[in-house]
Amino acid sequence: MLRSDIINQFIKKYSYNSYLEVGYGDGETFHKVELPLENKTGIDNHVSVFLIGEGTVKITSDNYFRLNEQLLGNKKYDIIFIDGSHLCEDVENDLKHSLGCLKEGGTIVMHDCNPPNKYYQERIHNPTKAPGWTGDTWKTFVKFRATREDLEMYVVDTDFGCGVVRVGQQEILDLDLEDDLYYDNFEENKNEWLNLITIDDFKRLTS
Repeated sequence: MLRSDIINQFIKKYSYNSYLEVGYGDGETFHKVELPLENKTGIDNHVSVFLIGEGTVKITSDNYFRLNEQLLGNKKYDIIFIDGSHLCEDVENDLKHSLGCLKEGGTIVMHDCNPPNKYYQERIHNPTKAPGWTGDTWKTFVKFRATREDLEMYVVDTDFGCGVVRVGQQEILDLDLEDDLYYDNFEENKNEWLNLITIDDFKRLTS
């Protein structure tokens, strides 16, 4: 199951009709999302100008969210996919901003929450050690699991970990965010910290 399958599952379950993608990249996920093009917005500061087309904007996420708030009337979305910067401080900004423009009953999906090993989650990608790169996105997910009791959060154990964030409630993790967020500790506790679920569990939740 890919990230696009998870997004489309939510679209089908809740009849969503508006989508924002933070981190358009090469458009692989964007164009698999099963909504009309006019209902989708993709943003990315690094995307090639040759890939820019209808529904895509070459802009940083911070600037887009600022523009959205100041000039676009704080447009809100049913579902938002976060897959831009893989550095935890940037992901945290994207998640905070996304929560601010999420429609009631909406869903945020975050990619790269479950690195396969420590090399994937290093802050600078080393392709000789890891063919893919998640960065330390997991730290942002865990931080919100430890501080936001007003959210419902879990990670589907597929495609480098697809985190799901919705308004709801959760029992917050008892963590020292200054001392506990290091990889070996994460690896030992990730089932609990991520509230990790299987693909079959996800299908049951969203059927």
